[in-house]
Amino acid sequence: MLLGNSDLLYPKSADSFGFTSGAIARLIEAALDQLHPELAMKFEVLGKPSRAIFDLALSIAGCQDRSRAIMFGDQLHTDIAGANLAGIASVLVGTGITSLPLPTRVAARVAGRLATEIAKEQTPTFVMQNLL
Repeated sequence: MLLGNSDLLYPKSADSFGFTSGAIARLIEAALDQLHPELAMKFEVLGKPSRAIFDLALSIAGCQDRSRAIMFGDQLHTDIAGANLAGIASVLVGTGITSLPLPTRVAARVAGRLATEIAKEQTPTFVMQNLL
């Protein structure tokens, strides 16, 4: 089973979200695990945060030096974590799933203070309110 994007939600409007294929995939995995635990069927993520998609993007772009690449994204667990795990600088943009100002737990991590609620791999290198 292949999953192209592991995001769980997408913004439908300023105050509502929709479910994505990532959310449906988790539901399918849970159902299969209940029905056939011996199979241990899981989706293989081809999209973010899989390192493979970042490696492919760098290869296509002809980028030999990861320090010259940067990932802009609005989700900590896919965009930012994927870039960080691939050794690429990351920018959390406060549009889309993540809204700025950032929650205190993220702001604390960005400022360099310990915030145990957020994994190190989800710490953005930079933060921007928007792309303008």
